[in-house]
Parts: sequence; C-alpha cells; structure tokens
Amino acid sequence: MGWKTDTVLIRPAHVGADAQALLGSLGFSDLTPLGERPFEAAIWPKTGEVWIGGAGECLMISARGLCGEVFKPGAAPFVQALARRFPGGEIAAATLHSVVNLWGFAVLRDGVALRRKAGSADDGTFEDFGAPLPEERELLARSTLDGEGRRVYRLPDFAGEAMSEDQVGEEYVFRIFERLTGQRPDTGETLLDTPCAGFSFSSLAVAAPHRPWWKVWR
Repeated sequence: MGWKTDTVLIRPAHVGADAQALLGSLGFSDLTPLGERPFEAAIWPKTGEVWIGGAGECLMISARGLCGEVFKPGAAPFVQALARRFPGGEIAAATLHSVVNLWGFAVLRDGVALRRKAGSADDGTFEDFGAPLPEERELLARSTLDGEGRRVYRLPDFAGEAMSEDQVGEEYVFRIFERLTGQRPDTGETLLDTPCAGFSFSSLAVAAPHRPWWKVWR
C-alpha cells in the first residue's frame, strides 16, 4: 500500500453554487477559503483542512478523521446531516494510510450502514459488518481462511504469493471509489484532476478524536 486518503463519497449529490454553505450545513465551523486544488492534492489534506469537489454525480469530501464519523456504529451527527441533505443517497467512507497499512471502507444508504470493513497490518481485520458488496466478490473468490481464521489471498498479478488482507485492502478501497465515482484513484483518467475547493475549519459538529479513529470506535 502506498496511498493515503480520508474521503467521504456521496451519490447522487453535487457541490452546488456555495461549497462553504454546504460544508457549514454539515457541521464544519469557522470555514476560511483556501482556494482550489485538484483532488490529487486534496485526497489527503492537512489537519484542520477540508476539501470538497464533484466527480459526475458523486460528491467528494476529504478531511482528516472524517471517515471515522461514517464508521461509527449508529448515526453520527455528520452522517445524519448528510442523510438529511441528500435523502435516498449512498454514503461511503474510503480510508487508507500507508504507514500502518490501514485500510477501510463503509457504505450506507439513507444513513443506514450496509457494509463496514477495515483492518491494518498490526491489528488484522478488525471490522467486518454486513454482507459483502458486489465489488468484493472477485477478490473474496480468490481467498481462503487459514488455520487461524485469517483470510489469505492469491491474486493473478502476484502468482505464487500468499497475501494478507491488509495487503489487499487498498484494492478494496479503490473499488469503492469506482462504485461511487466511476473511477479508481490509481487508474482513473480524470478523477485526480477533479477541482476541489478547500477551507480551513476549527471543528466539526462532533469532537475530533485525539486517538486514531480506528482505536476510538472499536
């Protein structure tokens, strides 16, 4: 894994004429414009920054720790605000952090969780809620459980090599991006070029965790 991202995806949804007002309605406070950047630069923002852009019918919002609000069991205020603003829409969280081989994705519809799955190199797969999505089936078909119940993958591009789930997690996350935006960050022709508006902010409607989100809500 070599990518970092903390992005929430919503479809169908659009930024609209006033990105700052939209973010304010979702709970971000003290917003100050930072200008525009391509998603390639906004996919892993600095702490205290939020970036928002639209890829077709998908709205993309990136901010450190934001995916943790979608992963939380129950309806976090941020998720409730999204569900009210975009009724009937699909909400997804897509997170990666290459330093610890963290990966995770969550998919909700109307604010209700359909699927959550996440793991890391140190902790293994620590979240596995709901039935596998169509985007997972090809990878799962190439996996087996070892004697300790851990999933092991054998993929065509890595013939003869047994891969742990944290090594395959990036592929799962990229497929969730494709589910919502129609493109993957690693191979999409235009996704990383998507213009995003940036803002600094002081807080979200919920208190930001001092520990990594995957250590907080477990």
